[in-house]
Amino acid sequence: NDTMAVVHSSWLDPNKVRRMTLVGNKKMAVYDDVEPLEKIKIYDKGVEAPTYYDTFGEFHFSYRYGDTYSPRLVEIEPLKAECQHFIECIIKHQQPRTDGYNGMEVVRVLEAADLSLHNGGARVPLKPVNGNGHSKNFR
Repeated sequence: NDTMAVVHSSWLDPNKVRRMTLVGNKKMAVYDDVEPLEKIKIYDKGVEAPTYYDTFGEFHFSYRYGDTYSPRLVEIEPLKAECQHFIECIIKHQQPRTDGYNGMEVVRVLEAADLSLHNGGARVPLKPVNGNGHSKNFR
């Protein structure tokens, strides 16, 4: 689906940054785990190319600057919430939000990122997953 990601991760980097930026067609969202109050900011900003133009001089992008919104979040300790959810799933015999299949999906993405890194940042397609949730190379 032409989704692209850029990942920067370094334990040597002197800056403590825990930020994720998602850019869509109409809005952008920034999650900053280090930010104490406004961890999520949603920006109603975008750019549109003209639908028609005769010359290069007529070609001008249209910039849209809308509001910035920071939704209120309930403060909870992440590890506590994870443990509570796990215990609740055991008691109620429910499937957790992040089960083994989800873990495999994370590993699949990390393996593709590692392969891309070793190939100079080349685009790496994710291996397809078959009907039982396993990648075709899974043994």
